[in-house]
Amino acid sequence: MSVVVQPAGKLENFFVTMSKLDHEPTLKEIEKIFADNEMQVVGPPLAID
Repeated sequence: MSVVVQPAGKLENFFVTMSKLDHEPTLKEIEKIFADNEMQVVGPPLAID
């Protein structure tokens, strides 16, 4: 799988925030972190086959 994000915007800050968490975030927490970085969660989670 290849993921491309252009422009990067606040993606780096998103990863910094996620890496500092000391627990498994809830969906609500993830949605807030996305929103704080001007992104939005869309679609269902990816399935692991």
